[in-house]
Amino acid sequence: MNHEKKTTIASFVILGALSTIIVSTTLSLRKPSDRTLYISDPITQRELSRANSFAKKKNWQEAAKILERNAVGTNVQAKYEFAMLYVKGWGVPRDLEKARNLLLQAVQRPFKNRAKAAFELGRVYRMSKGEDCSRIAFEWFNKSVQWGYMKAHNELGKSYARGIGVDQNIELALKHYRIAAMHNSTSAVLPLIELLAKGSSTVPANPQKAAAILNEFMPKLEMAAKAGDARAARCIGRLYLNGMVGKPNKEEALRWFSIAAGLGDAIAMHDMALLILDTRKEFASKEDVLGLLNESIKRDYAAAITTLGRLHLKSQFGLPERKAFELFNKGVLAGHSGSMEELARLYLNGKHVQYNLKKARELAEQGSRLKHSGSKKLLKKIKKIEAKLSEETSTVKLAGRG
Repeated sequence: MNHEKKTTIASFVILGALSTIIVSTTLSLRKPSDRTLYISDPITQRELSRANSFAKKKNWQEAAKILERNAVGTNVQAKYEFAMLYVKGWGVPRDLEKARNLLLQAVQRPFKNRAKAAFELGRVYRMSKGEDCSRIAFEWFNKSVQWGYMKAHNELGKSYARGIGVDQNIELALKHYRIAAMHNSTSAVLPLIELLAKGSSTVPANPQKAAAILNEFMPKLEMAAKAGDARAARCIGRLYLNGMVGKPNKEEALRWFSIAAGLGDAIAMHDMALLILDTRKEFASKEDVLGLLNESIKRDYAAAITTLGRLHLKSQFGLPERKAFELFNKGVLAGHSGSMEELARLYLNGKHVQYNLKKARELAEQGSRLKHSGSKKLLKKIKKIEAKLSEETSTVKLAGRG
């Protein structure tokens, strides 16, 4: 690794350290046209201001105490803010069930964050275990859009593109990604361009249109990145990495990921760590890679938990293999399908945990509902094992009767 590249990576560490980034559920809600906002009394407003002040200082325990005593009755803003602490695990143990219940109460009445609360409710349902959760999540993303949160179009695009909670429909996916991109959702730009460039079994590739979209959005992304927009910088990095700007360019991707990571983007930190491992291999610095992944985890990016677990599983950098089980458990709680597959494999192989075919199947099914390819392949394998065991049991029973 030359001195310039080392400096680029090391600069992230300094910048990162200095960053301050910190149905069948009922839908019997008021109509979206009802614009009457919930307004709390002055005392409650002061309480919420105090909670926000503690949150800005990352004193989550004090913020949680204030929000807990205010998240009662009709105080929907406090319910929403307290729910988000349960989603993140800030100041309280991470608990999706409690977060979901609070969000369900919050969205029953109009208030300034109602559309965002519906969006977060959709995300909580998507992370949850229930068989019908993906469909319910899709409905809440729809509700969020109806109430004016345009970035929820990105989640609708993802749902249609992958067939999560709804039948796959690439045309509708493109439509929603386009709307999200037009409303400054940088996360929608990459999948929009990739879907157009690659096409699908139902929609032919349209490289000319993909190029037109790229030409339309690239200047906007670059301008936003230069103004300090971390997501825009990360999006540019992925465009270079995935070959959407000419041929795949890992060095240019690494440069943009470094910029985004320095601005505090957790996803870019994770992507940068993976790219360092890929391009540097034996020269990859343990401090750089683990520093990036651990900072990404602190900023609540679930994929980083899975990646770190995989490094432990391979004993890379001398990491203890046994800790992989703990990390994959944490990843499952965070709703990451990669951790679901990895934890299922540990149960299936009886590695670092007692063999448990039932748990392996449950985890593989959970990942499969999120359309994770590794989980789907593993589920097929588990079903074959179950069929063989069932056949062997039947044979034994018949032999016993004989």
